[in-house]
Amino acid sequence: MTGPLMPGSILSMPAAAAERLIRLDSGDAALLYLYLLGHGNAAGLNWPRERLQGALDLLSAQGMAGAEAAPPPPAPPVQEALPPEYTTQDVTAALQEAGSTFSALADEVERRLGKRLSANDLKILLTLYDHLALPGEVILMLVTWCIEETERKYGPGRRPFLSQVRKEGFAWSRQGIDTVEAAEAHLKKLAQLHTREREVLRLLDIPARPLVERERTYIAAWQDMGFDNEALRLAYEKTVMKKQSMDWGYMNGILRRWHEKGLHTVAAIQAGDGLRRNRGGAPAQGRTPQPGEERRVREDMERMRRLMEQMSGVESPQGVLFVCRRPQLAASIPQGCCLVLEDVRDPGNVGTVVRTAEALGVPVLLTGSCADLYQPKTIRATMGSIFRADVRQVERDALWAQWAEQGTAAYAAALTLQAKDIRQVDLRQAAVVVGNEAQGVSPAMQQHCGGQVIIPIQGAESLNASVAAALVMWEMKRGS
Repeated sequence: MTGPLMPGSILSMPAAAAERLIRLDSGDAALLYLYLLGHGNAAGLNWPRERLQGALDLLSAQGMAGAEAAPPPPAPPVQEALPPEYTTQDVTAALQEAGSTFSALADEVERRLGKRLSANDLKILLTLYDHLALPGEVILMLVTWCIEETERKYGPGRRPFLSQVRKEGFAWSRQGIDTVEAAEAHLKKLAQLHTREREVLRLLDIPARPLVERERTYIAAWQDMGFDNEALRLAYEKTVMKKQSMDWGYMNGILRRWHEKGLHTVAAIQAGDGLRRNRGGAPAQGRTPQPGEERRVREDMERMRRLMEQMSGVESPQGVLFVCRRPQLAASIPQGCCLVLEDVRDPGNVGTVVRTAEALGVPVLLTGSCADLYQPKTIRATMGSIFRADVRQVERDALWAQWAEQGTAAYAAALTLQAKDIRQVDLRQAAVVVGNEAQGVSPAMQQHCGGQVIIPIQGAESLNASVAAALVMWEMKRGS
């Protein structure tokens, strides 16, 4: 038997690619990969755009398709007829026309926006009223919705521009939303979608925030597919297990595969998709899960999530915990250059100074009532430098005694007329003291310093303590 399907006209693929396709368990992804092998891109594949994008997302997540394989962009929309260019005279005539509701509409829009409408604003409003022929009640519903959206995105009291209202008005018109009933139904659907978006963010352990358009598109599609919360959570868990973080495209690929199989609940997914996970989250090979095992796994994961929230000091923990021994800080005082922090109370400042000190190779001495070096906020600010930087805890009396004994050149960073420009002082072997964020270096510390230095600045009254310390340390190392 001969023909185009016999050797000589065969596509080949790496064995690793075949293994990945098998693990994906997606017929669409496999078919698309074969098509790309033969054609290079998906331009000629006559699939619905959503189906094509879902398969492409799966392949892209596996590193099996690049941007060049993306489907071609949709055909440009048909150009709408341009609205007439309304003049000031047109607006005046509409406002003065007997029996017209335009004047009352303009007054109410002004009231809701809390501002006087400009001539251009009135032209836009007339476009909605006359050109699109939207009833006044619908226009007011549109304006109110735009106000609510603007406040949701940018905060209370913020108001939209009329150009934004115009854009949404044309969108409503294209969707046939030109009656009060249609507007009410549309707004009800949008409200439900907003509620659903907040629910999905909580399911995905994402702090509440405005969504980007692609995220909103995904959530709307999942809503239309009919997935319940448990199914979305399961898809999220599978995504995090595979990608180690949230990946919208990968999760969307999982959900589309389930949707194609008609699986929209956890029970249906477990029964129809052959989902088998052991306690570690990996597929259980060669055994049948014991009764209740899936439920216990999910409960364990939920307990771990709550534990992470309780132990972490951040709003969105990374999902990693480790235990280490808290080292004892040295109390010795180094010779040569060093930076002294006196009563610096902000943990972020202390942590940032430690990070900069490690980068520049300058020892840091903590004295007085400085923020705890091992407070969570301080540790985070060091970005790991806490494990490597030379940080010591010293008493002021011991510090002053050694300075006097060894004749150390010590300077206080101070905003005084007597202070010298740090560029004019040799700091290579000096100790420089940066004081409290509000009070500066204490009078007692200044008495034991041989002089004062200042960072020349323009405009601002002062610098943040960590910024000032960074500039001082840079000057210490500049000539060394």
